[in-house]
Amino acid sequence: GGRAQIPTASTPVKSAPRPSNRVLHDAIYEAAAALSSQPVERRKIIFIISDGSAYGAPKHSFKETLDLLLTNDIQVFGVSADFGRAGSYGKLSEYAGPTGGDVYPGTSTQSMETAFGRITEQARNQYILTYVSNNTTDRGVFRTINVKTRSSKGTVTHRSGYMQYPVR
Repeated sequence: GGRAQIPTASTPVKSAPRPSNRVLHDAIYEAAAALSSQPVERRKIIFIISDGSAYGAPKHSFKETLDLLLTNDIQVFGVSADFGRAGSYGKLSEYAGPTGGDVYPGTSTQSMETAFGRITEQARNQYILTYVSNNTTDRGVFRTINVKTRSSKGTVTHRSGYMQYPVR
């Protein structure tokens, strides 16, 4: 048999390529950017499974990413691979709430199946309320939305608002 070659200063050692390590903000931003070219009348949803943490140095900030989601009417639905703390699933909750989406626990097979079922159900059953604003603006303005119902049955989930831009 042959002899094993021992690496020396002149023998390059090859390692396996490292996988891309994108942070949560950048992953959601890129998904939103891809969906932003879809027609306005199409429903746009980002479905993400994550622990809700945003480690690393993102290219896109949370605010920049959330603005892109709200501007393009994109909802975020998440399944958390981590246990929620104090009713929150980290950044997943911070993206889902304002966009009208939701986050479900996914820490077991059963909870993951339940989450997929609930998200599918929410995606299928949605009422869309619209109105035409008579407000005018000479710059982009964030307008908040507050939705109330007469009945306490059911749950109302809505985005926190929208960006109004000047009419051109």
